[in-house]
Amino acid sequence: MHFRIAVLFSLFLFNNSLTASGTFIYPPDPPKKTVMVKESTFQMGKRLFERVFRTGNSCSTCHSKSADQKFRRRSLHRTINKFLPWLNKCVLDGKRIGGDQAYSGESLEYQSLRLYLAREYRLLEYLK
Repeated sequence: MHFRIAVLFSLFLFNNSLTASGTFIYPPDPPKKTVMVKESTFQMGKRLFERVFRTGNSCSTCHSKSADQKFRRRSLHRTINKFLPWLNKCVLDGKRIGGDQAYSGESLEYQSLRLYLAREYRLLEYLK
């Protein structure tokens, strides 16, 4: 009888030693990347976002935080570095904005608009 109790007790101790091997310590979060933003560049992006084109529309007409097709932070963080084709499609379409020319990836206007959106949606750490 004592032998059975001793065996059961040793099995209990062995089982608990496998499952409770100690405290797990999570590794620290990586340091956040600090992005320095010139206020003039940010203001330029804001002006471009709110600029009314010849169709009477602006980017903020459709994509402001209270609009129907608003940007969502969850999806914008994946495309903040590669949304130039969508921007040019919207700019050149006569039913949307109807701008005169497409933006290039290196243009100051595109970079400032991208910076404005990243700062507005708290995505500065995703900029490349």
